[in-house]
Amino acid sequence: MSRWLPAIVLLAVLLLPAPAAAHDASTTARAEVTGTGVNVRVVLDLEYDVLMKSAWLYASAYDAKERAEQLRQLALNRDAVVDYVTRRFAVAYDDRPCAPSLTRDADVRTRENKSFAVLALAFACQGEPGGTHAVSSALFPDAETFVHSTETVVRYDLGGERGSAVLVAQSPTLKVGERAESGRPGWLLLAGALVVLAAVALLLIRRLRR
Repeated sequence: MSRWLPAIVLLAVLLLPAPAAAHDASTTARAEVTGTGVNVRVVLDLEYDVLMKSAWLYASAYDAKERAEQLRQLALNRDAVVDYVTRRFAVAYDDRPCAPSLTRDADVRTRENKSFAVLALAFACQGEPGGTHAVSSALFPDAETFVHSTETVVRYDLGGERGSAVLVAQSPTLKVGERAESGRPGWLLLAGALVVLAAVALLLIRRLRR
């Protein structure tokens, strides 16, 4: 019996349910995306304690409750936080990744009685004007076990196009600029149809005058 004990203990551990937080807690990230062409700016609102846990920081970081201490922890762990976020939130321009950088110190604000870290990022892109932007989010995935079913709500104003979208694990990418490209054949067909109609109308008028 004793020789089977380790295997039995391991099996029992594997069958235990995951922590309640992994099953019950969820979070919503928010992103304000603005810019034109190769210059894109993003302001992210991320739930503070989830962010600090996901960046694998110490309890002193994610357990901080006072705003002053949260700001101190964000400054102290700046590199780890930025590395986590920029590995999971990305911007591309014409399928080329844009280079992210933090533009100012992280801030903290309250939403629905929860503390959110506010990160302002600049994405330097390369390419010609009139390209397509792609915004992708894989923040706080289920695999991290801290939360589940994360949504990233994106509001954007890119190259004159405005709108919003919700990014989830099953659909993590928003593309802006494709509508203009995909719409061009439709406009060409419409223009061609109008030319044909004008020609037919002109022909009918000439016949009626005879």
